[in-house]
Amino acid sequence: MCGDTRSLIHGIINLIVPFFIYDLASLLVGAITAANYNPWLAFWPMTILLWLPFLSDAVCVVVAAVRFQRRGRTRALLGLIFSVGVAALYYMLRFQLHFTLSQLKDMF
Repeated sequence: MCGDTRSLIHGIINLIVPFFIYDLASLLVGAITAANYNPWLAFWPMTILLWLPFLSDAVCVVVAAVRFQRRGRTRALLGLIFSVGVAALYYMLRFQLHFTLSQLKDMF
């Protein structure tokens, strides 16, 4: 598989990750609390889960930008666009709207 295609696939995966990562972190805290462990044990894993989409977007932006600069392929450009757009989307959902998928179950 070509590196340009990998940049595109990474960008598409970055589109999906922000919707589930916040719920995974809250599930981790709930599981540790239900097992009668100290909730502070989940602090670092939860922090990693919450910042992972930003790290993934940064890696994809750098790799896709280098790929696009060298080869000029549209697939690398699409991966770059998806990752930059998703970074803004994740910021908006996470910090501005405090969005989780668990909020959607109240709507239906």
